Amino acid sequence: MNTLQSTQEFFDQHAAGWDYHAHPEKQERMQTIFKKYASDILNPLLDLGCGNGILHRVLPERLRFTELDLSFQMIRRVKEMYGQRNPKLVQADAHALPLRSGYYKTVICFQSFPHFSRPEQVITEVERILSHEGLWIILHLMDHVRLNNLHRQAGQAVAGDVLPAADKLAGRIEQKAFSIEECREEKELYLIVARKI
Repeated sequence: MNTLQSTQEFFDQHAAGWDYHAHPEKQERMQTIFKKYASDILNPLLDLGCGNGILHRVLPERLRFTELDLSFQMIRRVKEMYGQRNPKLVQADAHALPLRSGYYKTVICFQSFPHFSRPEQVITEVERILSHEGLWIILHLMDHVRLNNLHRQAGQAVAGDVLPAADKLAGRIEQKAFSIEECREEKELYLIVARKI
């Protein structure tokens, strides 16, 4: 079984119980983080590696979401839980986005980046689909060391899904057509905010 297929099957199997970020304390933390960028988070928005669509709980209803995930079952959960907000639902591989170049003004990767097996290709794809001065936010609610340990314990399909230190990933992003507006990593936060230039 190839890496892509095993990753898809892992998340398909776990989609029904993937609500652990729905805890009010976690949602409050996410809202606080995103509030700083409220005026910069613009339509249209791509939720890249959307999982079950938790961003709908913490971002304003004015936003027009494209929810994209490799897992069909995750996309199905988004439709069940947030269908009334009419998000565009796309099951696809982040390494080859079936999306129009220069279309999106915001891309958010919440808890998804380690699951991209070819990160350089994803960086290239995000650069392609973002508009000039578009915003890219990569967010996790823990540092890369704890997250990588968690993945190693979670099972074979994601055991090798590794998140680099925030400054290292930010450096790789900056080598493309991006400027880094914020790069922070601490025990319960991993945040990179990049602007396409």
